[in-house]
Amino acid sequence: MNVRILDTNTPSKEIHLCSNHGVNLIPNTSEYIFTLPTSIRTPPNQFATLSVINAEIPVSFFNISQNNNIFRFKYESDDEKVIQIDAGNYNIQQMLSALNTKLVAFNFTNPVIINWSSLSNKISFTTTTEFTILPTSTCLELLGFSDKEHKGTSLISDGMVDIRGITSIYVNCDLLDNSYHYNANANRNFLHHTICRIPVNASSYGTITYAPIEKTLCRMSRNVLGGAFKIYITDEQGRTIDFNNMKWTMTLKVDYHAIKANQGSIYNDTTSFYSNNRSYSSGGNLRNWMNQFSTF
Repeated sequence: MNVRILDTNTPSKEIHLCSNHGVNLIPNTSEYIFTLPTSIRTPPNQFATLSVINAEIPVSFFNISQNNNIFRFKYESDDEKVIQIDAGNYNIQQMLSALNTKLVAFNFTNPVIINWSSLSNKISFTTTTEFTILPTSTCLELLGFSDKEHKGTSLISDGMVDIRGITSIYVNCDLLDNSYHYNANANRNFLHHTICRIPVNASSYGTITYAPIEKTLCRMSRNVLGGAFKIYITDEQGRTIDFNNMKWTMTLKVDYHAIKANQGSIYNDTTSFYSNNRSYSSGGNLRNWMNQFSTF
């Protein structure tokens, strides 16, 4: 264990996590509950910060997934129709072929013609009757369309096709004070307990290795570290990521800092809901695994 003394005599703590040893709260998401075997109370006149000092995360998520695979549209004044593209890693041609196949199945006599320009990286939809792409579609960013209704007989994307998929992942933990990151496309803030942002700098089916030289210290909201806590990993729009049952590993670090004179306490002397809810406990195997570390 590495020990780094800041402005207190309290040594830092490390928490080594592996997704295989947590409890997956919701299938096909990256929401996990981990349980620590013992509790550590922050000493008086100190506060604690949390950081991610290293992580290995598989690029096992798809560029088209349950988060962005829905296409909603109308022919003239007909009822809304919905297309769902199967999850997977697609290039532009594969994506358009899959979409075109499903569109043709809705209208054989007056098909929608889809074209992609390699010069402008834009998509066009052409038909002889009015065609509407609805803003409730989740694949608009993939197709290069802005988040609004598009209607006409010749529609051209007002942005560029973007099939890169997830470009950054956010590590979140309910041990932190609330923090926000902003999603300009949805024009709203997402409430998260974000520890750090990790760029996706590996190719599909590779591994992201994260070991920052300067880590971000995030203030913890509890003065007692123990029991159960939640880790969840999201994309740029705050949606949890499906790693397709591939494991990820991560090391969290807890540092302690002195509270300056007249600063006062920053904590509510309470613990998280998860700490007192035994239904989220991952059982003896996780506790035995955690006991091998001398950190706690």
